[in-house]
Amino acid sequence: MKESKEKNINILLLQFQRAQKKSKQLTNDLTTERSQLIDSCKYLTNCSNYIVLGIMTKTGQIGIDSLRRWVDSLNIKRGYLIAYDRNNNEIDYQLLNDIPVYIKYNS
Repeated sequence: MKESKEKNINILLLQFQRAQKKSKQLTNDLTTERSQLIDSCKYLTNCSNYIVLGIMTKTGQIGIDSLRRWVDSLNIKRGYLIAYDRNNNEIDYQLLNDIPVYIKYNS
């Protein structure tokens, strides 16, 4: 009985180690893929006459932070930030800090 438990524990440990190794490989693959995606976006930006970005986030603050990172990373023109409600009325963008937003950027 004790040998059977030890055997099962060793099998589970081996399965866990294999899963851990696979997870690390997936993480490395995603890091490489993300890097390639960033390089592609930068290349396309340099070849373009204008840029349109759409960012959908859980909060306005996350969205604005994300937009700033994209603008800085792609080295594109930083414009004025104007917020509109669903009725197309201009509002203070800080009212959107804690609610889901869609941000549209046009260069």
